[in-house]
This record gives sequence, C-alpha cells and structure tokens, in this order.
Amino acid sequence: MNKIEGFDGLRAIAAISVVLTHLHVFKTYQDNGWIHESLISTINGDSGVQAFFVLSGFLITNLLLIEVANNGKVSLYNFYVRRSLRIFPLYFLVVFLLFIFHITGEGVTNYKSLAFAGTYSYNFIPKVWYSGVLGHTWSLAVEEHFYLIWPFLFISFSLKLRKLSIVTFLFILLSFFAAIILTNIDWLNANFFIKRWTFIAGANIAMGALLAMVLKDEFLGEKLSTFLQSKISIFVILIIVFNQVFTSDLNYFISQYLRGIGFTLLIGWIYLNQSSKLTQLLETQPLSYLGKVSYGIYMYQGFFLSTGPYRAHNQTWPPEQYLGIILLIITVPLSYHYFEKPIMKLKYKYQRPTAKEPNRPMQQTADTAAD
Repeated sequence: MNKIEGFDGLRAIAAISVVLTHLHVFKTYQDNGWIHESLISTINGDSGVQAFFVLSGFLITNLLLIEVANNGKVSLYNFYVRRSLRIFPLYFLVVFLLFIFHITGEGVTNYKSLAFAGTYSYNFIPKVWYSGVLGHTWSLAVEEHFYLIWPFLFISFSLKLRKLSIVTFLFILLSFFAAIILTNIDWLNANFFIKRWTFIAGANIAMGALLAMVLKDEFLGEKLSTFLQSKISIFVILIIVFNQVFTSDLNYFISQYLRGIGFTLLIGWIYLNQSSKLTQLLETQPLSYLGKVSYGIYMYQGFFLSTGPYRAHNQTWPPEQYLGIILLIITVPLSYHYFEKPIMKLKYKYQRPTAKEPNRPMQQTADTAAD
C-alpha cells in the first residue's frame, strides 16, 4: 500500500486547531491583542473541520476511482463495512459513555441531544436542544451522509466522470446560494445551525471529491497538475486560504467557500508534490502520529473538554479544563492502540486493491473525521 505523505500532518493541524478553539485559546490571544482578528478567522476549529471535509471527499473518491480502475466496479458492501469498522466503534462508544454519564450524573446533556447524535443527525439539531459535549458530532453526521449518498452517485456516473464532475460543481454552486438565502431567514438562523446542514457544509466534501475527479481527467487534470506543480502555486493557495487577512470585509460565506477552494488546492498540491519540504515537514513526528490518532482526538476532546471550556450550573461532566486535557492526552493513544487499531485490522478483509499508477501516490487509508 502506497501512502500519500503529508496528509497525516494536515489532519494533525486540523485536529489541534479544533481543540484549541474549544479551549478558547485563539479567542484569548485575540482578546489580548496577540493575534489579529482576521488571522483568527482562518486559524480556528471551523477551518480545521473544513480541511477534514475536503480531505475526506478527496480520499474517498480517489479510492473509488482506484477500485473502478482495478476491478471495473465498486463493491458497496466492502465500502460500507470498511467505513463502519473505522467510524462506528469509537463514535458510538463516546455517545454511549455520555449516555451513562447523563443517567448517573446531573445536567451532562439531554435525551433529545443524545437521540440526534445516535442517529447521525446532530447537524440538524435545534439550538434549544444543543449540548456542548455532543456538539462536535455534527461534522460526523455530515460525513456519514456523504458516505451514504456518494458511492451510489459515483456508481451511477462511474464511466462518465466529466458529467459527475459537472453535477458536483453545480452542487457546490447551489450550496453557496442556499447558504446565503437560508441564513437571511431570521427564524431559521435563530433556531438552527444552518451552516452545518449537510447540503451546505457538504460542499467542502464535494470540493475534495471534485479535485480527485479533475485530476483523473485527461485535459483538466493536466492543466491543474501543471499549475499545482508550478513555483507560484503555493503562494496563490495560501492567499486564497487566508483570504480574510487580505480582504476582511468579505461576506462570511464568500470567505468560507474561498477557503474551501484553497484547502482543495492545497491538498492537490501536497498530493502532487510529495518530495517538497512542506510535505516532508508535515510527515515529521509528532505531526504524523497526531494525524494517525486525529479521529480519537476529535471524538474524545468533545467528551473530556466539551466544545467550549464552560460548564452549566450543577453540571457533573466534563471535568475541569486542565484535568480534561490530561485525560485527553492519556486516553487518545490508549484508545488508538488498544481499541481502534485492533478493530481497523478487520478492514483488511474488505480492503480495496492497491494502485496501478506508480508515478502518482494513489493509495491512502481514508480514516478521516472532522472531523
């Protein structure tokens, strides 16, 4: 199995940004004037989740393309077994633990919140039922919806990638306009987290999927690869990612979608520049290791820290912030090596074939989560 270098490091940075945001570290720096507000708008947990989404869409689509190239078809059964073995055990363990803590403690969460998390629909939860210890599960809901829909759509267009690329591009475009329209409806905006709804947040996953397909296109792939392998490309990408530093007056969604495009191009750049210093930097320890355990970091940080360093009156869980950090540091590696990894080994029975293209690093495990 060929490994795409750099992606674990990118996962690590994304996961760390989520944790630091939920600890209000960036907000503290901003309040003290140590970091400018425009920079905080890019270096935060939302950006971390966005990067996770784009990477997930790219890797899943890339692996489906490999399977079609090698087998002539996609095994939906194998696909869903692999995804279930990676995502479900840890996810439902955390939800179950919070359920136990809730029925034995006081004010940990609420049953409606647990129901939304248990059915992978937390991105649609009304704000009145929202719970900080389960708040992070919204991104897993978006990813799960993608896993349910995308393989079927991919199979339908598997021999017509350009048509599927056009459909994906139109979805991204319509998602942008839907976000603008829906967030201007006061009642919806007041009662729901509209930007987390699947057909809006999912645009970032679609961007990653579109990247994988474009790179396989004979004409568009050559043009994009030429740009991404040019010396100026990384500077253009960074300007797009950090667009709010240069244009702070941009509409929120314009800035966010531009950042998604920037992350998409960055992932393409890493993919095509495996020997670059930046890619190798992303492969250094401990970044590479933190990337491998990033799913655990994401899930357990909600459990031990909540999605903000606050506790409701009489709330018995999560623990105080510093104890939560210690428990997170201890639990993540133990969970990865003694719970997640043994289960992941079962995936090899349903493993997709290795790549046939030696000139490009095509294979990578898709153990991503918005994360």
